Amino acid sequence: RLRKDVLPELPEKIRQDVPVEIQAAARRMADAAVAALAAKGITIEDAVAAAELGRFNDKDFAELSRAREQLARALIPAALEMAESYEDSGEPVVIWSDHRAPVEAFKGRPGWAVIEGGMTGAQKTAVENAFQDGRRNGLACSIKAGGTAITLTRAAHELFVDISYVPGENEQAEDRCVRHGQTRGVLIRRLCPDHIIAKNAMDIVTAKMELVRGTVDAAAVSLRAVVLVAFGEPDGDQFQFGLVAHVLPLRPRSVLRRWRGRGAPRR
Repeated sequence: RLRKDVLPELPEKIRQDVPVEIQAAARRMADAAVAALAAKGITIEDAVAAAELGRFNDKDFAELSRAREQLARALIPAALEMAESYEDSGEPVVIWSDHRAPVEAFKGRPGWAVIEGGMTGAQKTAVENAFQDGRRNGLACSIKAGGTAITLTRAAHELFVDISYVPGENEQAEDRCVRHGQTRGVLIRRLCPDHIIAKNAMDIVTAKMELVRGTVDAAAVSLRAVVLVAFGEPDGDQFQFGLVAHVLPLRPRSVLRRWRGRGAPRR
């Protein structure tokens, strides 16, 4: 079964890319990064692959790193403008960035909180609780610092100022709002600067995210087949993907005990 079949209570994500015209200074830096990569025979796809392997800090990508940071800074005015529209409508929103500057732009903003690198787990939990119980209506998060271990289902709107080159990090960040307890469809808007670096990276990372999702769904189908061969089909519609995910880390006897507890035939 696919995720949409076994977890129908979780809404599908709707992604929407928002084109943003960038200033001349950011464009020049991005152009320089393109030239530097071309001189070394490196493509944006190579850069994304390097980020997935944890090698993005290599000197080969120094120009690109600086260009990405500058592009993120150039998108802050657009992010602030969109944040204001959410404030005017009273709609809670979570804003994400892979860089520090866009997150810091929301520090001290009335009704807002931030989650960034260097915060302790307890500090993040305090911010999470303040957002979830309505004491904060906006939250700006670092993708790395806020992308795991928190629940932000009060928001059904997310805005990515920029994205991580590691597809899984974006997926995890998106899922802070797409979790059990979410009662609405989730709209995920992503600012996209009008430059080839940003456009290519967005296309490549998005394709990889969809590929991973498809692979996970395929693995779920295969896993179900393995479990059914081993234990048989339980009565009715008791088989759930969540059950398999829950018992996988357990040893065989534990799996068998859990399965029999759900009505599987003894053999």
